[in-house]
Amino acid sequence: MSTAPIEETELTESRTGTQAVERAVRLLQAVAACGDAGARLTDLVSDQGLSKPTVRRLLAALIEQRLLSQNETTRRYYLGLELFSLGALAGQRLNLRRASVDALARLTDETQDTVFLSIPDGRDSLCIARYEGEYPIRTLTMSVGDRRPMGVGAGSLAILSAMSDADVDEVLRSNVSRYVPYAPEISVDRLREKVQATRAAGVASSTFFLSDGKVMPGMNAIGIPIVTELGIPIGAVSVAAVPERLAPERRAEVVAFARKAAAEIARLASRD
Repeated sequence: MSTAPIEETELTESRTGTQAVERAVRLLQAVAACGDAGARLTDLVSDQGLSKPTVRRLLAALIEQRLLSQNETTRRYYLGLELFSLGALAGQRLNLRRASVDALARLTDETQDTVFLSIPDGRDSLCIARYEGEYPIRTLTMSVGDRRPMGVGAGSLAILSAMSDADVDEVLRSNVSRYVPYAPEISVDRLREKVQATRAAGVASSTFFLSDGKVMPGMNAIGIPIVTELGIPIGAVSVAAVPERLAPERRAEVVAFARKAAAEIARLASRD
C-alpha cells in the first residue's frame, strides 16, 4: 500500500504548525516593540498582513498561555508574565548567579550587612543567592530557594516596580488572595502606592520581616532592580539590616553601593 497520502498529510500539518508558530513569534515581537505604550489590534493587523480574525485568534491563544496580556480598559496588548518566568529560566543560560558573584561579594564587604539576589518567577520572586556580612546582628530574612508573591520584600518590590504598568496590574490581580497573610502591611492598594514610590525614588524599601508567616517589625531593607539594556527586569539586589543600619545618613551610601552592584550584574549577564 502506498504511504504517499499519509506523508503528504504529515507535511501539510507540519507546514501549518510551523506557520502558526512563526506568526505567533512575530506577534510577540511586534507587541514587544511597542513597549509600555502597548500594541493596538489595528496596528498588529496592519503590521502582520493577516486578517483581523486570524490575529485575534493568535492573540487569544497567546493570552491563554500568559505570553501576552491585555489591558481591560485600553484593550492594548502587552508581553505577559509567562515570558518573565521563561526569562528566569533563561537566566540559567545567562548564569545570573555566576555573573553576580564578585559584585555581591563586594557589596557585602562594603555594607557588612546581608545581601540577597532575587529573580522573577511568574507571579513570584525567587531568592537565588544570599551573602552574610560581618555585622554581629544579622538579618537572615530569606534563604536561597525561598519564594514570595511579587512585591513582598525590598528585592521583590524592586522587580515589580521595574515592570510595565500592564504587568504590574496582572501580578497584583493574580496575587490578590496571596497577599492576605501579609496584611495590613501588604495589600494590592498599598503595593500600588509602593510601586509608584519606588519608581519615584529609584529604590525599593521594606520595613518588616517575616516570622512564621507573620509580618514583624525590626528590619529594614533596600532593593535595586537588575534591568537589561532592553528594559527588562531580570532580578534585584537587596540589602537587609536592622533599622539603625539604614538610617538616612547611611542609607544613601548603601543604596549607591547596591546600584553599582546591580549595574555591574546587568552588564555581565547581558554579555554572557
